[in-house]
Amino acid sequence: MIFVNTKVVTITQPRIGIVVSSFFRVCLCLFALRAPGAPLSAQDRGASLTVTGGGGQQVARFGDARALVIGESDYTNGWARLSGVKDDVRAVQRLFEEQGFAVQTLENASGRALREGIEHFLDQYGHAADTRILIYYAGHGETLQLAGGKMGYIVPVDAPLPSSNREGFLRSALPMNQFQTWAEQYDCRHMIFIFDSCFSGTVFTTARGTPPVINENISRHTRQFITSGGENETVPDRSVFRTQLEAALREGEADLNRDGYVSGAELGMFLEDTVVNYSNATQRPKYGKLRNPSLDKGDFIFTAGNSRPAGNTPPPPVTSEAHTGSVTVTSEIAGMVLIDGRETGTRVKAQGSVTIANVSAGETVAAVRDDSGNITRAARNVAVRQGQTAAAAIERPRPADFVKIPGGTFMMGSPENEPERFDDEARRQATAGTFYMGKYEVTQKEWREVMGNNPSRFQGDNLPVERVSWYEAVEYCNKRSEREGLAPAYRIDKTGRDPQNTNENDAVKWLVTWDRNASGYRLPTEAEWEYACRAGTGGPFSTGNNITTDQANYDGHYPYNNNAKGVYREKTVNAGSFAANPWGLYDMHGNVWEWCWDWYESYSGNSQTDPAGPAAGSDRVLRGGSWLNFARNLRSANRGSYAPSDRGNDLGFRLVRP
Repeated sequence: MIFVNTKVVTITQPRIGIVVSSFFRVCLCLFALRAPGAPLSAQDRGASLTVTGGGGQQVARFGDARALVIGESDYTNGWARLSGVKDDVRAVQRLFEEQGFAVQTLENASGRALREGIEHFLDQYGHAADTRILIYYAGHGETLQLAGGKMGYIVPVDAPLPSSNREGFLRSALPMNQFQTWAEQYDCRHMIFIFDSCFSGTVFTTARGTPPVINENISRHTRQFITSGGENETVPDRSVFRTQLEAALREGEADLNRDGYVSGAELGMFLEDTVVNYSNATQRPKYGKLRNPSLDKGDFIFTAGNSRPAGNTPPPPVTSEAHTGSVTVTSEIAGMVLIDGRETGTRVKAQGSVTIANVSAGETVAAVRDDSGNITRAARNVAVRQGQTAAAAIERPRPADFVKIPGGTFMMGSPENEPERFDDEARRQATAGTFYMGKYEVTQKEWREVMGNNPSRFQGDNLPVERVSWYEAVEYCNKRSEREGLAPAYRIDKTGRDPQNTNENDAVKWLVTWDRNASGYRLPTEAEWEYACRAGTGGPFSTGNNITTDQANYDGHYPYNNNAKGVYREKTVNAGSFAANPWGLYDMHGNVWEWCWDWYESYSGNSQTDPAGPAAGSDRVLRGGSWLNFARNLRSANRGSYAPSDRGNDLGFRLVRP
């Protein structure tokens, strides 16, 4: 495809007064929309889009379009203020609204507000199967050299300069590998990230796309990225990239308007060609798809120019006679099965499945309505074909700030040649079922809201709660479950004495039993914890063969396996201060030890499914290491233990749910 340049752009002075290679501007796009100043919880719905191919035949249909527009301009702590960002935010907001997106905005956010705002947006809209998602970010960016290689960051307005406060910067800034985690975590069909930045290629492994043929393959899942420049390239405050984005989507440049649509690949190629010309070759945009076999088959779809407004295009008439097939619904929730919003008269049990016959051929929405009237849809629509049976899965709604951990089998423990291992880490194959785990360790704010007190030595709402015993942790689980209308996971008898507790010095000895069928919060088993911590990795840490104090909070005077020393902070840090592991969980290594359900004992190398530890013991298991431990204690296989009534300023916990 050949692009014709038809727009002349006047370039103003750079956004950054003194051009420094580590200071650059970033623009990030994820599709979700809202009006200026509207809260992120706005429920207005974006326009639907029907894509037609040759002969006017429908080849793809999207039910919703959402964009999040983020602008960071009013910087403090040494960063230059970016007045041009405010103009960019308004311009791209109008542009995406014209494209039919429901737009939300987030401006001048702190580090925590930025992270939570993006996650809240994705939690609202990212699970719908027929949704297109876009996020736009304008503001400063930074690239740092870490032990494992280069890492790009987007910079919130409250972040300090890394040259003056590296630790503070790492706590505030948002690492770019977090966007890759989000891209893989959510179920929406199309998602695009557009970065007006200098760190393309330092984080993402992408495959170059080519402009697709408009056919049914266009609707397959895709995760696409466009950056405004290459590594170490600066970007002016008055953005050439943004004006060419407008030219491509609003004005319908000639070679982009042949079929009425602009694909993500076409947009990337157009920007690569035009921006480099108008910026005198100081910017070289890059584009590609996330290299993931299940997420790189389709291509993002925009409409080309105002002559073809997005949304509500009626599908072509159906001329063939109706056919039927069947849908087998497998559900984690008990209730009435709904097909396309209509009752079928058939109930499904929790963890059960039923088959619904005589379903009209075509794209079908399966759902279950529980006995409280709550309706849960399948994550993806199913295609029903004549005489065939399609499969639809109904999952429990994911609680806020929790990550779904898919069931699987892994090698628990450490190999005998792992440096600095302990003898109680016998290698064995373990299988864990599917569960949800909290992204963060339970914070002091969360504890106080439920328990009414704060036992922690290091005080702060977003710090993990510590000085919590195992007994107090399970009591918190039950109380929080009751507050949220869930069935408590534990039966706690404070008057009895647990005959399985062999610790003569334990003065509490409440009798605690676990109902595995309950819907409420609980502690992870030791096997669940290690499975989630490893997140598919096999080395000593989820970070690889080493971990640094840029990646976790521990005593950096004692690094792992004779590696370089780091800092010793001598206290806890805010939950989520470091990059998440590959499954989106924070602080699985360090900060505070985390209580598990199991009694502690040395286990054998026998393969087990969902092991829950021995029936009796004197200590309960702790995992993850803490702020005052050596790096070896942070290994994925490392095991700690204390009496269940013990408290310490390095003892905390995180939650799981079925």
